[in-house]
Amino acid sequence: MRHPQAAERLAMCHDMLPQILEALGHPTTTPHVTRHEHGWVNVCFEVDETIIVRINARDPSLRKFEREAWVYQDIAARARLPLPKLLMHDAHTWPYPVLVTTKLPGHNLAERWSTLAESQRGELARRAGSLLARLHTTRDLGPRG
Repeated sequence: MRHPQAAERLAMCHDMLPQILEALGHPTTTPHVTRHEHGWVNVCFEVDETIIVRINARDPSLRKFEREAWVYQDIAARARLPLPKLLMHDAHTWPYPVLVTTKLPGHNLAERWSTLAESQRGELARRAGSLLARLHTTRDLGPRG
């Protein structure tokens, strides 16, 4: 089977979005949808400023969303980390795996990074490292994949 090119994959992701929103019970008539282009791998949409839909169209054979979904469900409460709420993880219904979460308050760091002073960047890096360390010290690292 031929792997679709990037433009085809993106078009397929756009086509999947109304079906995903319908499965969530989210109104599909006129949602406000923004595509975020700062991601490295996933196609990412923000819906009505409250929902983040990520679609792994680049390498669907990787089970990366499985582990991330597990973190949202099981680790978040034990590690007391500020994580979004998992709304959907589905690797079988659509052509590509889907992960849907609530949107956390705040701003996209990739969009703001260049506006920050060096001291602010350092502080944010330290805080992110601290949160990551807390996550890595939580016992039972869940599903492999």
